[in-house]
Amino acid sequence: MLTGSYTALVTPFDDNSVDYQGLGKLVDFQIESGISGILAVGTTGESPTLSWEEHNKVIEAVAEKTKNNEPRNALIFTAALIALALFFGNLDALASLITMFFLITYGMLNLVVFIQQSMQIISFRPSFKIPRFVSLLGAIGCGLIMVLINPIFSILAIIIIIILYIWLTIRT
Repeated sequence: MLTGSYTALVTPFDDNSVDYQGLGKLVDFQIESGISGILAVGTTGESPTLSWEEHNKVIEAVAEKTKNNEPRNALIFTAALIALALFFGNLDALASLITMFFLITYGMLNLVVFIQQSMQIISFRPSFKIPRFVSLLGAIGCGLIMVLINPIFSILAIIIIIILYIWLTIRT
């Protein structure tokens, strides 16, 4: 099972091409900061601007900078996700699905804050008071936006999250 924190790394550009020196500095910074894994290409919106060869070169550059070509799992997952999207020829569908996971994350964070505020068991120390209805509106808003963007992917993303939750619960 993967543990730790994984960063979705941006791919820096210089004059319409990948800045491999800048990429190396980003990877070094992540490694020095103690990150567990790096998700390269395809996670921060650069996929449509890179060719297949550039995707491979960025992944190779990141793998070369890491100890023992780690984080191998994150790189393999990212490459497989991109290859799958390119195979089906629809990066828009991949973008919609990724958007759903971000919206689920924001929605769940808002829902947790609402529940914790309601039960008066806040597990963080905000520097200012946030009315309960703000976090509830945030959770509801994320759900509505998901349905507006793509109802099918909304349901698919929720099913995947539930399956992952059950799988992780069983493993622990």
